[in-house]
Amino acid sequence: MSTIGKILVTIKNINEFLVPGSQNFVLKKDMMLTPGAKDYLRNNSYTICFKENVSENIKEKEESLDCKVRRILEDSFNIKDKDKIEKITKAVIQKLKK
Repeated sequence: MSTIGKILVTIKNINEFLVPGSQNFVLKKDMMLTPGAKDYLRNNSYTICFKENVSENIKEKEESLDCKVRRILEDSFNIKDKDKIEKITKAVIQKLKK
C-alpha cells in the first residue's frame, strides 16, 4: 500500500519489513507507520530507527550503531527522554569515531 508516495506499513504487512533475528525496525524516509504497527513494534520490543535513503556502507553501519546505542539507553538505563537519548547517542558515536 502507498499513500502520498509513501509506503504504508500496517499491522497486516509489517512482517514484510522485519528482519529475522533483529529487534530493530528501520523506518525509511519513504515509509509511514500506522498507530497499530507502532503498537506492534513496541509490544514486541522493537526499536524504531529512522533512516534517510542512503546506500553507503559506512552510513548503514552508523545507523546500526545508532539503533544499538538507543536501545541500550532505553532498555538498560531506562532513559525515555528522546532529546536526551539523541544527545547521548551522538556523543557516543563521535567518541567511538576518534
